[in-house]
Amino acid sequence: MLSPATTYYYRVRAVGAGGTSGNSAVISLLTPPAVPTATQATSITQTGFTANWNPVTGATSYSIDVATDAAFTSILSGYSNLAVATTSTGVTGLSSGVTYYYRVRSVNSGGNSTYSNTISLITIPADPIASSATAITTNSFTANWATSAGAASYLLDVATDNSFNSILSSYNNFLVNGTSSVISGLSSGTTYYYRVRATNSGGTSFNSATINVLTIPSAPVALAATAVNLNSFVANWSSVIGATFYTIDVATDNAFANLVYSNINVGNAFSYNAASLTTGTTYYYRVRANNSSGNSIYSNTISTTTLNVVTLQASALTFSNISSNSITANFTSGNGSSRIVVVSASALIGLPVNGITYSANANFGSGNTLGNGYVVYNGSSNNITVTNLAAATNYYFRVFEYSGTGGTENYLTTTSTNNPSNTSTVSVAPTAQPSAITFSQQTGTSVTVSFQAANPAPAGYIALRAAGSSPTTTPSSGTTYSIGAALGNATIAYVGNGTSFNETSLPTSTHYFYSIYSYNGSNSFISYLTSQPAQANVTLDVVAPVITFPSANPTSVNEGTTQTLGLNATDNFSVASVQLFHRGIAESTFTSSAATAGSGDTYSIQTQTSWYDALGMEYYFIATDENGNATTKPATSFFIKKVQPTLTYQIPASNGNGVNDYKIFSFPYSLSPSNSVDAVFPTVASTDISKFRMLWYNPTKKAYDEYAKGEFTKIDLSKGYWLLTSSATSASTTNATLPTFDRSHLDSIKLLPGWNQIGNPYPTAIKWSDVQNFIGQPAGTDTLSLYVYNSGWSKLKSIETLPAFSGGFVKNTSSTPITIYIPFLGQTAKGGRTINDDSGSDISQTSWQVDLSVLQEGNTNKIGGIGMDPKAHFGLDRFDDSNPPSFKGMPELLFEQKENSLNDLARSVVPTQSNYNWKFLVSGEVGKTTELNWNADLGQGNEQLFLLDEVTMQVVDMRAQQNYSFKLSEGQSFKIFFGKDLSITTDDVKLSQPFPNPSTEKKSNFILGLPDSNSNYSVNLQVFNSSGELIDVYSKNLLSGIHQLQWQMAESLIPGMYFYRVSVSDGKRNVSSTGKIIIQ
Repeated sequence: MLSPATTYYYRVRAVGAGGTSGNSAVISLLTPPAVPTATQATSITQTGFTANWNPVTGATSYSIDVATDAAFTSILSGYSNLAVATTSTGVTGLSSGVTYYYRVRSVNSGGNSTYSNTISLITIPADPIASSATAITTNSFTANWATSAGAASYLLDVATDNSFNSILSSYNNFLVNGTSSVISGLSSGTTYYYRVRATNSGGTSFNSATINVLTIPSAPVALAATAVNLNSFVANWSSVIGATFYTIDVATDNAFANLVYSNINVGNAFSYNAASLTTGTTYYYRVRANNSSGNSIYSNTISTTTLNVVTLQASALTFSNISSNSITANFTSGNGSSRIVVVSASALIGLPVNGITYSANANFGSGNTLGNGYVVYNGSSNNITVTNLAAATNYYFRVFEYSGTGGTENYLTTTSTNNPSNTSTVSVAPTAQPSAITFSQQTGTSVTVSFQAANPAPAGYIALRAAGSSPTTTPSSGTTYSIGAALGNATIAYVGNGTSFNETSLPTSTHYFYSIYSYNGSNSFISYLTSQPAQANVTLDVVAPVITFPSANPTSVNEGTTQTLGLNATDNFSVASVQLFHRGIAESTFTSSAATAGSGDTYSIQTQTSWYDALGMEYYFIATDENGNATTKPATSFFIKKVQPTLTYQIPASNGNGVNDYKIFSFPYSLSPSNSVDAVFPTVASTDISKFRMLWYNPTKKAYDEYAKGEFTKIDLSKGYWLLTSSATSASTTNATLPTFDRSHLDSIKLLPGWNQIGNPYPTAIKWSDVQNFIGQPAGTDTLSLYVYNSGWSKLKSIETLPAFSGGFVKNTSSTPITIYIPFLGQTAKGGRTINDDSGSDISQTSWQVDLSVLQEGNTNKIGGIGMDPKAHFGLDRFDDSNPPSFKGMPELLFEQKENSLNDLARSVVPTQSNYNWKFLVSGEVGKTTELNWNADLGQGNEQLFLLDEVTMQVVDMRAQQNYSFKLSEGQSFKIFFGKDLSITTDDVKLSQPFPNPSTEKKSNFILGLPDSNSNYSVNLQVFNSSGELIDVYSKNLLSGIHQLQWQMAESLIPGMYFYRVSVSDGKRNVSSTGKIIIQ
């Protein structure tokens, strides 16, 4: 197999029996080229295309055939074996929309190849010819065009402009397979444009010619007829887009079978005067819009009736809703189609003129004038409200019937019954109503009614009274009323300008409702303000309900159970409610709960367990009738008492035997036998004080009795006891009974002179301030403050409560025993004083107190303090506090008052003065770290407050810091200085120990206190080494006050022990002190 387009060579030799000849001459030849591959035509138009094929190696040219059939029996002239030097050629002079075929052969000197594959194509069809639209409606038409040869389909454009800038989105390049298309969704009366293109696989033709079409207009809207008169009317309708003229039908029936005017072309107008009609006849008309494409459907149908001749005048003029500036006129219409109303402020003069249209305005004075009046109404109604009238003025009204409109009016000018007529406006109504109706001097048949005057004040007031319900009718302006006259369901109770009136001789047990209105003017000009009158009601009933108890209610209750309480309540009117007011016996506030009505007059209520406290419940009933009359029963209270204890006292185990571990305990129950200690504490009571310890302060002995020593064996009610146990337990309430105390039966405590250790006698909390308020101030005593202990002493404040099972100390400062009563919470005697807490801490005021507490080993004594008050005096008074009996080294403050030799006050409040010094000792466990605490917020004044430690000679500014810590020494004393521009001095020459000592800084300091003196003090400090040699001397003259001395060790000296001697002399006496300093 040879290759195409390849040069080959050959030679020949002859072969015989004798052998083979030599080679012939060499012959060369070229094989024809390969068959080319025809490719798709390009640049197809209506009359030509470009034929294409792939190049062939070795081809020097190509030949092409173009035919109208695939068998190439009809080859186009000029295109039979047409030689082409390249791989494409243009084919022209063709027909549009025709299918053509072409094939190709490659050529060289060796010959022609066989034919390529055949390519077919169709030329673009010719431009279609568009024709006029058909089937035109208000919103559609059919676009039409002629067939284009060779077209497979057509593309249609529809626009609202002939430039096709606004092509309809649904018809932009719209594909159509036939030669027409229905175009829908259009607007009526609108011109549209369309064009079409033919298309096939060869491409798309150019646009056809443009065809325009106008849609039929929509139906007009027929409007009401105008200018209706005896023989004609004007028919009206709306304009329609795209309409060039309108046609109208007028008939005497709505089926338009009896036409008066048929399809009348009225041109491009929107109304038509239908004339020569019959009087008093109903006519119907309809309209169609038209343009060159056709006519619309009919419009809606309008009916109108030509006028009758007016023969019956309006009559029966009446007036309502009369105010100070308006009147509503009401009348019976005549037989006119319309009427005018004329109003004048004097008798009417003048009649309407036929053919004149009068402009009316209900605002008097704004319409057309007619004679001496104004036209206030023109229409077909039978009433009109006229405004802008003057108050208290007479006005004249007249009504004229007429027919015709728009200059064809025919007025009837006769009079009729009450036409014309006149009435007057009333005075200007008040702008405010009275208010706040109250009832007084009420009896079963009379009452005084009072109310608050209106502002601004009216001319007077009218009061309406109705029995059983509110008045239903309001007073009518222009009408006067007399007292006792009926008005609807009410009676006139009062007319006048006062603000109270008396009602007498009224039926009793009746509910009366009052409405009171303001008014101005009088007689026919009277004007009432009828909105939002003052209203109130009263029942003339003064009899309160009656409460009885058919059977006794329970007086006791077991824990966790409830009781049912019952009663009967009756009333001459009716009982509105029965309330039970209840509280726990020890509680301060009553709570109300509604009782439930039973059969007849019975009521009952089930108590709740939450209503009882530890003692029980106190209660009473209040029955109230619907008129507010109430009865309380009993006058005091009933009590339901619990019959067994509900509270127990839990005692934690002590972690030690220190003073902080003790508690003050009381026992508010009775326990057989006789509240013995071992009965109350059966599991822990012991005479072994390492396991159980109980003490009571005996005011007679002024010392503590101890259970372990047999000094007492039982626990008394109202006494407090120090208690300490090594095992946790609880006070036993087995076989215990509750005390019988309630608010009418209070516990009493006898206080002996001096300190008394007392306990809360109730199983509920109490307030000591209630006790103080209840008992007042017994003669010769102070405020009888209560001091309690909880890891330290404090005075119970007025807002604090003393819990059950606890106690404290009270001091009777008189010389005789006194008895005090312990009230329950909130229970104070009338006239009892109010106990105030301490004054504020602003030391610039005339009355102030600064609390001073002492803390040692977790035990805080909060009783202490200083202060000033104009009502205070030197010596123990109600402003001062004392320390309760000392117990186990509790820390205490012991103030001295030099004015009266007192030296055991915990709080010292003195008369107000500009300067003062307090001196006090601190007691407690010697050698223990102790801390004084106070509130450093002492106000904004210039007064100073300084604390001086007379052992260390350290001065503390009590405004600058709020505590001071030290190790307590025996008899350690302090001073507090108060005033302005203070001079801090001591009572004697005081020298502190050197500090620091030992010292690592080669220096040590001394604080020196010098008392007041008229002389200078000579101060000498001498320092010696361990051999007794004097190595340093400090000498200086000083004034009284607090000074710091410092010895600075010379650099030449070595660390070690040194000795000092300080000498102070004022010329009259010498004081010296010695000691040692260690330098490390």
